Amino acid sequence: MESVYMGYFYSIIIPAWNVEKYIEKCIRSCVNFNNREFEIIIINDGSTDSTLEVINQKFGDNDNIRVITTANRGLSEARNEGIRQSQGEYLIFLDADDWLQQDMEDFLKNKDKIASCDVFYFGAQKVSDENNGILSKSLYPIKTDDVLNGKDVIKVGKKYYIPVEAWRGVYRKQFLIDKKICFVSGILYEDVAFWFSFIKNAGKLRYTNDVFYNYMKDIQVSDFVKEQVQSKDYISRFSQWSTVWCGEKAYLFFMLDYNNYYIGA
Repeated sequence: MESVYMGYFYSIIIPAWNVEKYIEKCIRSCVNFNNREFEIIIINDGSTDSTLEVINQKFGDNDNIRVITTANRGLSEARNEGIRQSQGEYLIFLDADDWLQQDMEDFLKNKDKIASCDVFYFGAQKVSDENNGILSKSLYPIKTDDVLNGKDVIKVGKKYYIPVEAWRGVYRKQFLIDKKICFVSGILYEDVAFWFSFIKNAGKLRYTNDVFYNYMKDIQVSDFVKEQVQSKDYISRFSQWSTVWCGEKAYLFFMLDYNNYYIGA
């Protein structure tokens, strides 16, 4: 299948804020993917450390890497900027302190399978900052050969925990544009809001429990979000998303641990 976009089938979007310690490993995990198929877009979100210097020094000669520097606006706006700037037909979100498995490239080579859905979700594993040891794997309680719609996923979510992090999927860009789906700025747990918006609209979702993503245990929150977020505000927003999609009796339980979300009705 040929891409109708600007020469790339995939755009990997990496928001980067004060990640001088991690950014090189993050980029190296995907820079060796087939350059004809992938572009890497790094949104330098107002970093005040040497993040930008590391990127330029280590990867300045890579013609499939673009670096866009903005004022510090937070993770949501950095991702949204990456969506606007992307030239690929399908999008992958990669946090700057995480990294991809090399065998993900083999999965992404099956472009016809990827193109059969609005999003293709994959498995992930939590790793230790100290020695990169695997702490746990996070998979899906869903038959991985099925093509599902949003209502199918919600039915499963009423019984089982379903991971919702945005970096778990390969998204069709045109679907996001057509449905006006983006990341909400100025809130914590923006991935939950994004997930609800996507699931509410999605007609074709696929899952694999192959693990392609490594994520760090610790969470980094930018200065912008620290200043803008108010707990009552984001709690009410989550309530709106869950109620609109699941019904008046629906509710969303979320714990302080970023990796634990539960949906009930």
